Amino acid sequence: MMVSNDGGFADAAWEPVAATKDRQLSTYGAAVIPRTVYVRYRVSGGESPNYMDDIILDTAAPTGSVSIVAPEAMAAAQGLSPKQVAEGAFSLAMPLSLRLHRLGYQRVTLELEASDDVSGVAQMRVGDDATFADASWVPCGASHATWARSTGGVTVYAQFRDRAGNASEVYSATN
Repeated sequence: MMVSNDGGFADAAWEPVAATKDRQLSTYGAAVIPRTVYVRYRVSGGESPNYMDDIILDTAAPTGSVSIVAPEAMAAAQGLSPKQVAEGAFSLAMPLSLRLHRLGYQRVTLELEASDDVSGVAQMRVGDDATFADASWVPCGASHATWARSTGGVTVYAQFRDRAGNASEVYSATN
């Protein structure tokens, strides 16, 4: 087979047929335009026609934010008292919202927002450590995570990953 980024196969050489092949795509700065990859095969009697596929190269990471919503704001939004909110008498129905419970202390509600212009946001991870040592990637919109702290305020960290595998910067919020 012969694989090329050029329809004239100027940069290509014959190689053994493989079911998959890593390929470096041509880049044009930060422009998001289709890249075309061409392939042809040696067949009995000569060469196959050229086959091609357009590929969108996504090199940009998603962007996002995380913020901690005060219990008073949640109470007002839900028509509840702060005591009812603290006791868990509410539910959020918004995309990318995450409830974090500080066991025995206070309930912390996060608002998470993320966007990606090319392949779309696929996963997120949230933790109380910027290294995400105890956090794993989950589909965006996962319902909640829980951890306990004995003293002080809560700092949470969030990171997002798009469908192309690009990870955002780490975002944080502290109450």
